[in-house]
Amino acid sequence: KKISKRIKGEFFTEKIFVDQAHDYISKHFGEDWKEKYVVWDCCCGTNNLTKDYNFSNLYLSTLEQEDIDNINVEATVFQYDFLNDNYDKLPESLKDHIESGKDIIFFINPPYFKANPMKGIDGTDVCTTDIGEEMRLKKFGMSSSQLSTQFLYRILKLGMRGAPSKEARCYYEQGIQIAYELLRLQELRLK
Repeated sequence: KKISKRIKGEFFTEKIFVDQAHDYISKHFGEDWKEKYVVWDCCCGTNNLTKDYNFSNLYLSTLEQEDIDNINVEATVFQYDFLNDNYDKLPESLKDHIESGKDIIFFINPPYFKANPMKGIDGTDVCTTDIGEEMRLKKFGMSSSQLSTQFLYRILKLGMRGAPSKEARCYYEQGIQIAYELLRLQELRLK
C-alpha cells in the first residue's frame, strides 16, 4: 500500500512543514485567514494540512474513500478526482463559492509525480488525466505530464469560472500563460 501511494506521488506532509505553511499563509493573508476565507485542500489525503487547526469554511477532497473514512474534522469532506472529475460533481455550496467569486485558498501539497520513460518510470496510468490531456492539447509540453502542474492549472481554471468580470478572467488567463512560459523555460533547461 505504501509503495502504491508513492507511485501515485502521494507523500505524508510532516507537522513541522504543516505548521510552517500555516505561518506563511498567516503572514500573507492575515492571522484570521482560517475564518475569513473558504479553504479547500483538493488533494487532502490523510488530512495532515488541516487536521490540527480550526476553519470556519473548510472543504476536503481526495481520491481514496479510505482516507475520507478516517478524516475527523469539521469540514465538507467528499471524494473527488481533481484532475478527472467533472465540475458538476462538486458540492453545491462549493460551486456557489466558486461562481460567486468568493476568495478561496487552495491549501494543498499536491502529488509530485512525473512519468519519465527515459528513467524507466512508467507513470502513464497515474499521469494520464483529463487535465493533463487538455494541457497537452494547449501545448504545455512535458509539464502536462507532471501531476503538481496539472493541479495548479486546474486551480487557475476554477478561478476563471468565478471571476466577476472580463478583466478578472484576463488575470487568470495571464496566470495560465505565465505558468506555461515558466514551465516551457524549465523544460528547455532540462534538455
